[in-house]
Amino acid sequence: MHSKSYTKTADLTVIKGLLTSNGNTDRDSTGFDTATQLTSAAIAKFKNAGFEIVGRYLTGTVGTGSNECPKNLTADEITAITSAGLSIFPIYEDGGYEEKYFTNSQETMDSGVSTAEAYRKLLEANV
Repeated sequence: MHSKSYTKTADLTVIKGLLTSNGNTDRDSTGFDTATQLTSAAIAKFKNAGFEIVGRYLTGTVGTGSNECPKNLTADEITAITSAGLSIFPIYEDGGYEEKYFTNSQETMDSGVSTAEAYRKLLEANV
């Protein structure tokens, strides 16, 4: 996202960013995140649309029951994304649905898991 210069006024982009998970969908952006495992065709579409960086989840699933799908970044995705000239920013989210989740010990465990998972994925992708 190309940020505008700082003002003291909360405009539409600021307000939507605070109130919705996708913010102002009309704003200019060069990056995005997704829980969807990306195909080479999808990656090419994003690249052609001007995106430069994609956020991908390191672990986990989305949905429940018959609608449950993996959201984890795969080695093939890493190769396809980087081969297309896009960068990746890792996202780790396994839990945090209740306030009691957020403790110092949980932070330590999550940071260890996310770091190990990121390294493992890089090794699998051989990048």
